[in-house]
Amino acid sequence: MTEFTAEFIEEQRKIIRNGTMTVLQMKGNNEIDLHINMMYRRAKQEHCEKYYPEALDHIERLQARVQELEQERRWIPVSERMPNSQDGLNFDGTIDVLVYIKLYKKVIEANYYPKMSVWNMPYGWGDETDNITHWTTRLQPPQEGE
Repeated sequence: MTEFTAEFIEEQRKIIRNGTMTVLQMKGNNEIDLHINMMYRRAKQEHCEKYYPEALDHIERLQARVQELEQERRWIPVSERMPNSQDGLNFDGTIDVLVYIKLYKKVIEANYYPKMSVWNMPYGWGDETDNITHWTTRLQPPQEGE
């Protein structure tokens, strides 16, 4: 499978700009075959010049969206940052998150109070706040009509 890296896409754009796009080479032995080959190559070249840049643009847009989604859904180390108001405050000033407790290799729901820098853990997990290594925001429920 082709890896559509930034380098690959830029290389393809250079090929298009330089007019050196490769087209299928057919071997013809007579004049009709040569004429068909020439018409095919011309049509193929025109098609590639017209649609290939659009395809590369679309691939870049899709890759940017994938990176955006991965960033939104990544696990954030508590050493990097704690949840804040931009992560979605509840009416009571808490933030709903999922936390990873490394000691037990468990993911549980928790709330974080950014004003007091305090975790609110479910019953039985309250003593484990020092073992939280990562957190992530919880997915939002589907909107009406989805």
